[in-house]
Amino acid sequence: MEIEKRIYPAYAFTENEREKSIMNSTIYNELKEKYRISRYKVDNLDDYDIVLDCTPGMYHSVYNVIKNNTQLSDLELALICDDGSLCFGYSRHGNEFYINED
Repeated sequence: MEIEKRIYPAYAFTENEREKSIMNSTIYNELKEKYRISRYKVDNLDDYDIVLDCTPGMYHSVYNVIKNNTQLSDLELALICDDGSLCFGYSRHGNEFYINED
């Protein structure tokens, strides 16, 4: 069964979860080709379009958006934070993305 081309948050344990995983990964790879992304602090912000800083937590990680010179949606930014997965979903609080993890 073919699924719609879009980002699927919180798809774990749902119908077609493998296809949703592949679709998220595909979209993430397209974003990585289009934008210069660092998921960690860097010395020279000018080298990147998106810069994030990660703080691990219990069952989640918190990503602070340090720089975002794009028009990407919250969902696209969350996908970048979670390295192309988002299988357990996310929430946003101000400049921070809470990425749910196993």
